[in-house]
Amino acid sequence: MSTVLRDAVVTAFTRITTDPASVDVLIPLYADDLRFQDPIQTTTGRDAFLEINRRIAARAKALAFVVDRVTGDDDEFFLTWRLEVRPRRGPVLAIEGASHLRAAAGQVTYQRDYWDLATSLAAMVPGGTRALRLLLRPLA
Repeated sequence: MSTVLRDAVVTAFTRITTDPASVDVLIPLYADDLRFQDPIQTTTGRDAFLEINRRIAARAKALAFVVDRVTGDDDEFFLTWRLEVRPRRGPVLAIEGASHLRAAAGQVTYQRDYWDLATSLAAMVPGGTRALRLLLRPLA
């Protein structure tokens, strides 16, 4: 049960900075036909995935990606993480999430990111978290 790819993916993400070129560390780890999905978008292809990450890096004044936990092996693994992005304008966006990754032939072929978009956005607006809680109270 190898964890070489898994560990390389974790290391690569923690090395991404506000320099869009820093995203290139992911190139050898992801397959050309990668399928990626998060709460905002679904893409197919490594180039589209890299472009998403380059845009995030380019728009950030500061960026930190911290992996909290990792489980699984190179065929299928899960990460829990925290991403903090300080945009060039506006408040800091702090996101806690999880990723499910699958691989074949030593490259990631599938990545699904799970994170709470509503809570992350509400935290950026004064009174937003309270308003979201009130809105969701009937569902609790």
